[in-house]
This record gives sequence, structure tokens and C-alpha cells, in this order.
Amino acid sequence: MYEKYRSRGFTVLAVNSYDEPRDKVERFAREHDLTHPILLRGREVSSLYHTRSHPFHVWIAKDGTVLETSVGFLAGDESKLERTLQRHLEKR
Repeated sequence: MYEKYRSRGFTVLAVNSYDEPRDKVERFAREHDLTHPILLRGREVSSLYHTRSHPFHVWIAKDGTVLETSVGFLAGDESKLERTLQRHLEKR
């Protein structure tokens, strides 16, 4: 979704909430074909959103307003996330 919608102002920032070492995060990104940025030292950011499970999705508008949050990801949830994204892009 990041590649598909980035030209419309959408971005993804993954947060390494366990502050894993850079080499481990880079290996994970390669293994999962992740192309979006990953915040390496994200434990503090995670605590700001009171995350209790992972993945934790936060939809944030350009002005910083939190639009929506959701938790978890199962096979097939890509379409659900894309519908959420499209809904927020249409509101802009």
C-alpha cells in the first residue's frame, strides 16, 4: 500500500517498539519486502500510543490529528487496511 498510495500523500512509518538492533530490523525488512521507513528507536513512540499488542495501526492526518487506531493483522487484512486508507483519503 505504501508504494501504491504514496503519490497521494500517504506514508507508512513502522515503529520498532522493542528497540531491536539496526541489523535485525534491516534483515526483517528485507525478508518481508518492506519499502517504507522504519523508526529504529521507537519504544518511546510506542508508549505514547499505549500499545499493548502488535501490530498497532495509527492513522494520522497531516495536521497530526489521530483519525483512527486498530490492533492486529491476519492474513487477508490487507483489503481491510486499504479500505480504511481509501476512506481517509476521500475525506481530504
